[in-house]
Amino acid sequence: MWPALGQYFRDPRLQQLFGRYATYCGSSPYLAPATLMLVAHVEREGVWNIEGGMHGLAQALADNAKSFGATIRYGQEVSEVLIACGRACGVRLASGERIGADAVIVNADVAAVAGGLFGINARRAAAAIPARARSLSAMTWSMVAKTDGFPLGRHNVFFSRDYHAEFDDIFRRDTPPKERPSISARRIAVTMGLATKAMSGFWCSSTRPRMATGIPTMQRRWSNACNEHSGRWSDAACGFNRDRNRRG
Repeated sequence: MWPALGQYFRDPRLQQLFGRYATYCGSSPYLAPATLMLVAHVEREGVWNIEGGMHGLAQALADNAKSFGATIRYGQEVSEVLIACGRACGVRLASGERIGADAVIVNADVAAVAGGLFGINARRAAAAIPARARSLSAMTWSMVAKTDGFPLGRHNVFFSRDYHAEFDDIFRRDTPPKERPSISARRIAVTMGLATKAMSGFWCSSTRPRMATGIPTMQRRWSNACNEHSGRWSDAACGFNRDRNRRG
């Protein structure tokens, strides 16, 4: 993707901007195929907001399911997918309750199934994904903050000074970026009277290495790195409007 963008843009800042679409699917602009450049063409037609926010989408799906007779049980932890005669036959809740079913759909990360988090017998339903093949992760903050300096748009991206080094740390070294990472800041609606004319709601995110679930050594290294850099990351997120990085 990155070399292809270089054929269209001489300014590396524009390469950063359009290469950011690779992170939408958890990849790196230096490793992703140039096909992902099509995302920018799709967004030229407009990006739509859902009335009621993302919660409105979830509520609409729930209401539609109920209209067809579905029963939704919230706050229930599934500890195991039950298997009989080589196929799923229900689930066991953390409370010990068993719920029988003709079919079971697991709407979770496929690595959770392959890693045995829903029972050893259910592992065969999904192929294990090597740690190196997993997509990147992210750290996010939701905040109500006062901004100053130049005006912010709906979606703002503050890029790191060394973009290549940022993704080298994440994908090749499996460690959080050593320098201040890129920060994405989106304006969000805030309820409960928290926002004022001087305060705005933001959802901020920054890319992080993949979490190697089930691999203790990599998990410890990831956790230690997060603890080491967490203060600097939060400072970067909260102080993004004072940084001289570029806005996309």
